[in-house]
Order: sequence, then C-alpha cells, then structure tokens
Amino acid sequence: MTRTLILYDLPDDRQRYRLSRLLEAYGERVQGSVFECLLTPTQSAQLIESLQGFDPGSGSIRLYRICGRCEPHRLVWGNAKEVEDPFYYLV
Repeated sequence: MTRTLILYDLPDDRQRYRLSRLLEAYGERVQGSVFECLLTPTQSAQLIESLQGFDPGSGSIRLYRICGRCEPHRLVWGNAKEVEDPFYYLV
C-alpha cells in the first residue's frame, strides 16, 4: 500500500462536497482540504480515474504519493490521529 495525500482548493461548495464524499471512501480527512489515504495499486488507479472526471474550474486538486523510502521521514506535530493500515480489506 502506498500512502497518498490528496489536497484540493475548489471555489464551488458543491464540488468540494462531492470531492470530499469521494475521498472519504478512500482515506481520512487530516485537515480541511487534505485527505491521507493508504491505497493499493487498484484503489489508486480507481481514485485517479474518478479524479480525472472532476472539473476543478479555477481551483485545483493535487495528489502526492509518498514512497516507501520517504515514509520514515514523514513528520507530524500536534494531536493529529495517525492514519494506519486497516486491519482488514474488503475484496
């Protein structure tokens, strides 16, 4: 699984709502417009396909994959809940 960050800045409330609902199916909201997801290659492909259907208008949607080599260098401050690998997977 690959840790993936999705960040967005959308001016339209409806688009923001639709996108956040989609992203909730893949990961956890860690900040207002930031989701952190642990994705299999299949999930990643599905998410990218879904994101390509979004028209951000004058806003933007960004997706960043954190490679295994970079993962140990990830730092979090404050009382943020850690996004962890789920104990089970639905197939």
